[in-house]
Amino acid sequence: MCDYIAHPDVFLWKYPRIDESVLNAAEKIADISRFYDIPLELNCGTGVRIGKKEYLDGERYAYPTRAFFEIFAKKKCPVIIGLDVHDPKQFLTEQNLNRALSVVEGLNLNYVQDIDLVGEAKKRKLKFY
Repeated sequence: MCDYIAHPDVFLWKYPRIDESVLNAAEKIADISRFYDIPLELNCGTGVRIGKKEYLDGERYAYPTRAFFEIFAKKKCPVIIGLDVHDPKQFLTEQNLNRALSVVEGLNLNYVQDIDLVGEAKKRKLKFY
């Protein structure tokens, strides 16, 4: 069990394009998120920190990717923002947060405003046992 699914689209770092297999993966991840009510992370770390890269389908951040979050928005998956800070100095800038938010701008995402980690874990545990 987990509290949220961290950077669900991280594999796109090295995947050359957004194609049908990528969209199928996003659909499956979204379905799991909805079934278990597990938030998906909009990751504001390395994927946006290094800037945009050229892929076969155009220039984009490695992650987060709009195609994934369009599916998450459509399915009303819970979404949590993760800063993914590995250096305390990164807390002093909002650049990575703003870059990640620019990817999903205009999408009607179901942002988690507050979460009771212990209570939610107990509810999910009931689905397994």
